[in-house]
Amino acid sequence: MPHLKKQMFAASYDLTARIISAYVVVVLLVIFIATGSALIGVLELCILALSYLYSPQSYEISDGTILIKRLIGTVRLPLDSIREVRTGSADDFYGCNRLWASGGLFGYFGLIKTKKLGKCRWYMTNRRNSVIIVTS
Repeated sequence: MPHLKKQMFAASYDLTARIISAYVVVVLLVIFIATGSALIGVLELCILALSYLYSPQSYEISDGTILIKRLIGTVRLPLDSIREVRTGSADDFYGCNRLWASGGLFGYFGLIKTKKLGKCRWYMTNRRNSVIIVTS
């Protein structure tokens, strides 16, 4: 395989992810203020921190691998394991069920099941710029 130039792509949030993230932060803050419980505050901070740590920060193609950069660790997809790459469509996202995932808080990531794709992993922050990668 010919050597590919290193390419980096930002992971920008779509409007829905921004609204959901802001809404969740405000609701959690209101709950914390209403309860005044330190335990509730710590649990809420853990939810926000883990969601942000696992959210995609950027994407990179380098040395025969697609890298999905997250603060908690990078996901590596070797290019030779990829069977298909295409632009995501509305049909791909129809009938989504989150099995263990974030559905808008700092992006859309985790284990998802959809009618068209079946069980899959998402690492997405902007649904309009989505790319479907099918691996072996």
